[in-house]
Amino acid sequence: MDRINQRPRRIVASPNDPDFDEKVQAAIRQKLEAARSSSQQANTGFEPTDQE
Repeated sequence: MDRINQRPRRIVASPNDPDFDEKVQAAIRQKLEAARSSSQQANTGFEPTDQE
């Protein structure tokens, strides 16, 4: 629990914000892209292809 509380909390949008849905979706996309890029960097270089 201490680790969770040490992370800064980033406020994306307040519920009363007229663009709430768009801002939340944009934040989710950014998180997904960051996770993809970090997993690609950790990749050993082997990338499976659709060709069999």
